[in-house]
Amino acid sequence: MPRFDFAVVDVETTGFSPGRDDRIVEIAIVRLDAEGQVTGEFATLVKPDRDVGPTHVHGIEDADVAAAPRFADIAGDVARRLAGAVFTAHNVGFDLRFVAAEYERLGHRFPALPTLCTMSVARQLDGTLDSYNLDSCCARFGIRRPEAHSALHDARAAARLLQMLLHRPDVTSRDAMSIFRRMEPPPGLDAWPTIQASGRALPRGA
Repeated sequence: MPRFDFAVVDVETTGFSPGRDDRIVEIAIVRLDAEGQVTGEFATLVKPDRDVGPTHVHGIEDADVAAAPRFADIAGDVARRLAGAVFTAHNVGFDLRFVAAEYERLGHRFPALPTLCTMSVARQLDGTLDSYNLDSCCARFGIRRPEAHSALHDARAAARLLQMLLHRPDVTSRDAMSIFRRMEPPPGLDAWPTIQASGRALPRGA
């Protein structure tokens, strides 16, 4: 079974191109210990300093983020919640690229992190679905997800999916360990840029 903590991340964004001008408008992190138990949560809207993009997808309007912290304000808080954990997400490359781009935009080096994709884990350990998007995985495993494309609800759903997959009675320890055997230990806080935590957050609906 896994030896590492996990930081399950979900971001809502203004679009699909972090290397251009698309930005994070909401981020959530659900921290799990090596046993898969939730040890903390963090969620906030983020002021992107541009329009919020597809409101019809993520449900966030420009007025919602007017008083939200910018990513620069929460960069230290996010670092502390990611440090020492495997960066985990459903379709992990998308979330990782956006978070890394936000740090790089601030002039900070983003550390090399071990990653885990719950979409790939679900495909590897359960081959019964035609699609492995989060909607399909939640329906398959009976995971409650009150609001799709809410960063916190999606991060909680991905965390629950990981818990269920790793502890299914029909998943052998050999199957599970094959996912982790090449994974490097996640770097601690000393590998992250030195940024003061602000303690600021504006959760959706606050």
